[in-house]
Amino acid sequence: MSEETTVRTKELKEEYEGKFLMVGVDDLYLFKGIPQKLLAMEKLLEFNPELRGKVVSAQITNPARSLGRDVQEVLNEANRIAMEVNEKFGEPGYKPITFMKVTVTTQEKFAYYAVGDCSAVNPVRDGMNLVPL
Repeated sequence: MSEETTVRTKELKEEYEGKFLMVGVDDLYLFKGIPQKLLAMEKLLEFNPELRGKVVSAQITNPARSLGRDVQEVLNEANRIAMEVNEKFGEPGYKPITFMKVTVTTQEKFAYYAVGDCSAVNPVRDGMNLVPL
């Protein structure tokens, strides 16, 4: 691991200590299922109130290769859902969803993968996905 990854991994371990961390790394496209993944987090917390404060989701979005109306709509929808879930289930010291809309370095993605307890990949419709990072 690079020094940057090692340092960030330590920081994330402290930040998410005692919590089950679900990590998502997806390209910002309509068929990647980002809004659906965030809605699933909402349902998880809604149907399992005992998990509130214990389960978190970190969603990293890789920038789209093109900027169209559909990409902006997906970004807006995902951002809205993340904010609503955080308002509904969040509390001081607990934010259920961290939605990263900015470019995240490969080293930071490695750190999230290292700290995460699981990774969710749930495209609605996709071909062969050859870009895991």
